[in-house]
Amino acid sequence: MNKILCLVIFLVLSTQAKLKFEMRELFSGANVNSAQVWDYDGNGHGDVIFTAKNQLNIAMGPEYKVKVVLEMPAGFRKQAIHSRLMDVDGDGDMDFVGTGQGIYWLECPDNPRDTWSFHQITLDFSGSHCVLIADADEDGQLDIVVNNFQPAEFKRHKGPTKNLYPSSIICYPIPNKPKNQHEWKAYPLADGDAPGGSHYMSMADIDGDGQQEMFTGAKGEKFKNGNYFAIWKAGKDRLKPWDKIKVFKDQMGATHLYGADLNVDGLNDLVASRGHGKGLLWFKAPDFKAIEIDVQLERPHTMDIADLDNDGDIDILACGNDSKRLEWYENDGKGNFTRHIISENQQAYDVSIRDINGDGKLDFVIAGWQQQSVRIYFQK
Repeated sequence: MNKILCLVIFLVLSTQAKLKFEMRELFSGANVNSAQVWDYDGNGHGDVIFTAKNQLNIAMGPEYKVKVVLEMPAGFRKQAIHSRLMDVDGDGDMDFVGTGQGIYWLECPDNPRDTWSFHQITLDFSGSHCVLIADADEDGQLDIVVNNFQPAEFKRHKGPTKNLYPSSIICYPIPNKPKNQHEWKAYPLADGDAPGGSHYMSMADIDGDGQQEMFTGAKGEKFKNGNYFAIWKAGKDRLKPWDKIKVFKDQMGATHLYGADLNVDGLNDLVASRGHGKGLLWFKAPDFKAIEIDVQLERPHTMDIADLDNDGDIDILACGNDSKRLEWYENDGKGNFTRHIISENQQAYDVSIRDINGDGKLDFVIAGWQQQSVRIYFQK
């Protein structure tokens, strides 16, 4: 159990959820690790895009009939490990940034139902578990931030990818000619000091100096020197390696670490999950004391935060793969949480929260991973 645990807040369990959700399954029959949402045709309904079976698929709302829009290149690993959306080429629509065969982006055509185009960013490494879209260098332009969670001793047996920047987190600013692979430049933010199977990164200002810090979790298990959450802080040149300023040790199976003001005191706290272990917790600013939220949820590899009930504070959405429970955690505005069960038959790898059907309520799309499905949960 966590050796730095300083506070424990009682978690209330409610099976009668304050919010109600209606599930709609869009796809089944193959593993999907990540699915994203954007309204490509401007009809007010979010469209869902994901990779499966070595194909890029799009399901246009509100019908959500799945259409294959790209056959992925040879050597692709059937589905992206992780993905996010970004207007890479600056033409006004959202392109798909993914990991699997190195780092790549898929260009959206004028008609999203037409064939998309594959563009390689790098083949320098394949151990990328996260795509973070953020203004890492704070120049006013969004960047692509990814990780290589493989250690230096890792050797690929086959395939085109290398293992450069091991145990690192790397920033790729968007070049002037993003379709030219040679235009992309790598800038390590964590330079070899993110070992242990790093997972999901995020950024937020947690010390009030007006600049973002970077956070990640490292799962451990088969990786050495893992099982921690960590914070990095940039120097004057934000594209040079950042300093690791704080490590929360003995966090078995650590994966997610996000900055948010959970108790509405004007300070950004940190909220975390042990996606390859057990439980959710948060670290209360300014001292970042650990507070357990749920010590029972097993392998909550899917976790995100948002004001789900629109009451002015940040709630938590999580799915435990081994528990097979999808839950949301209602915040009372002081960092006390009530757990509400949404489904007791859901596994997941990633989630995207947004108002999908334009009714003013937050919904979410779940990539079902071993359940081999993509599902939308509409808030009623």
